[in-house]
Amino acid sequence: MLYNVETGFAELVCHFNYHRIALLSVIFDTIIFN
Repeated sequence: MLYNVETGFAELVCHFNYHRIALLSVIFDTIIFN
């Protein structure tokens, strides 16, 4: 059970980092094109 919790947490962190990077990319694109 502990392994599943750790795996789920790792996936959650990776998922959050992916969206954070995507959001930063959108922000930088907005700054560049404006």
